[in-house]
Amino acid sequence: MSKVMLSASAISKSYQQGQNTLPILRNLDITVGEGEMVAIVGRSGSGKSTLLNLLAGLDHPDSGEVTLAGCCWQKTGERERDRVRNQSLGFVYQFHHLLPEFSAVENVAMPLRIAGVSRSEARTRALELLEKVGLLERAKHRPNELSGGERQRVAIARGLANNPAVVLMDEPTGNLDVETASEVRDLIRELSQSAATAFVIVTHDPSFAAYADRVMTLNDGRLEGE
Repeated sequence: MSKVMLSASAISKSYQQGQNTLPILRNLDITVGEGEMVAIVGRSGSGKSTLLNLLAGLDHPDSGEVTLAGCCWQKTGERERDRVRNQSLGFVYQFHHLLPEFSAVENVAMPLRIAGVSRSEARTRALELLEKVGLLERAKHRPNELSGGERQRVAIARGLANNPAVVLMDEPTGNLDVETASEVRDLIRELSQSAATAFVIVTHDPSFAAYADRVMTLNDGRLEGE
């Protein structure tokens, strides 16, 4: 495997349901290399979104460790975790979560501004990314002026703003029609091949999973196919 960008070692996670403990993930391992595209599939409720939250450092495992771009979430303070998330991690959700009062270019530039990049440099980078996802002419439009597929393209551009080591995607085509979903799948595959960024994609879409370098199934709290 190429240089490891993301790894989880023996992570477990359970939730309390009344007086019962409900195990979600059981001693799970995964490694993702530089520029690799990994799809994670599994039935609803199998813990896929829980796994993404743990990989992103947004939740804490009961045991085990997660390391992103050399930073172990379990050995790092909250301020450092925030910095690493901003600079090394992109996240694309099923619903785009764009800020409605800002234009497409302003939404894409937001992670750069948070990272301390100047307004002009952030805008230049954002415009480059919008051009890459085919939306340069829509840069000044606000989310309510864009189609569902266009909003998701803006969200993908935003996820790539800081040249992250890893982009996590939670059902990125789940809210799109068949034709638009196909276009977004093609775009993500193209982006994964043209950059050193690794993509970890949770999806119910088997045609999307087929685009990945590896497909892993989350079953009974463990990943099969590693």
